[in-house]
Amino acid sequence: ATFYIIKSKTPFHFSLPGRNFFFSSSLIKKYIKNETMLYCLIAYELIRSERSLYEKTIVIPTGTMSTSRILSILRLDTLSKVEIHKWAFYTLKRIGIDTDSYLSWLQIKNRNSLDFALQLGDMQSISREEALFKSFLIEEVKNIKKTPLYKGSSRKFYTFLGNIKR
Repeated sequence: ATFYIIKSKTPFHFSLPGRNFFFSSSLIKKYIKNETMLYCLIAYELIRSERSLYEKTIVIPTGTMSTSRILSILRLDTLSKVEIHKWAFYTLKRIGIDTDSYLSWLQIKNRNSLDFALQLGDMQSISREEALFKSFLIEEVKNIKKTPLYKGSSRKFYTFLGNIKR
């Protein structure tokens, strides 16, 4: 996997097939407050990249492509995103990460939809996305017997954050 941090004032994240992950510096500085939030983003993008969940689009290269253009090409419909959220939830659960953080991440995007407008396109869809994921969680809670304990973020995570904030 290859990770890229793009210096940008706009928060966004996306992936490309072949495990290429892109995060904006603003996203990390402003919204990624602990390691678990970073795991949530990586899980979402990993599922998407591994399963090649991208709209089939033909793009004719004509030079460079802006970030806003890339994000518009990579947008998915709400139901597809909710399915990825479910898979990411199960992935986090399986490796013992606090799954409550995943809902928190969606709520952060919903509360800050103006900041994420470039990523979301249609800002109302994030509310529906969150509601559908909450319905899934309500069903899932019935099956959960033991919730994992949050252990806190590691020193490496805070070193990573410090390097980005410089």
